[in-house]
Amino acid sequence: MYDQQLSGMWAVGCGLLGLVLLFAGARAAGAALAGAVVGAIVGVQVTSTFDLLPTSTVVGSTAGVVLFGLIGLTWRPRLSASALKALGVATLLVAGAVILSFGVAAEVHCHHHGWRLEGAPCVYLWATPPVVAMLALNTLFVAFMFIAQVPRAAAASGNAPQDTSA
Repeated sequence: MYDQQLSGMWAVGCGLLGLVLLFAGARAAGAALAGAVVGAIVGVQVTSTFDLLPTSTVVGSTAGVVLFGLIGLTWRPRLSASALKALGVATLLVAGAVILSFGVAAEVHCHHHGWRLEGAPCVYLWATPPVVAMLALNTLFVAFMFIAQVPRAAAASGNAPQDTSA
């Protein structure tokens, strides 16, 4: 796959999943994912050189995830506390596996095409360690957005822990 195809699939996936989560009731995580796309577009617009495009896109995406996710926390979730917890854990498991697969995919691609330099690791331009670290941070933040709304969801359903100190 080409970088443009991966970027396009990522943007469409984040945008659609973000909207689905917003309308389904996981407001903060949905807003964070939608914000990732908005931030990535801003990152592309402000980059100074083509060589910085992948990094600028991920930095913009990270800013969008955080900003929109925090705004999303102001909305009351419609999902139950248990559903939000399950989605938070699933986000960590699935996205963690995807992030770990970057190295494997790069190695397979490099072996197939013979693009390895003497003693140098073969990775795609966008899969540099700082970019992968930012993608991992984005994943952790989206999972945190699910978990951060659990207390409000529990309070709305009447399952909030009662204060027994008296």
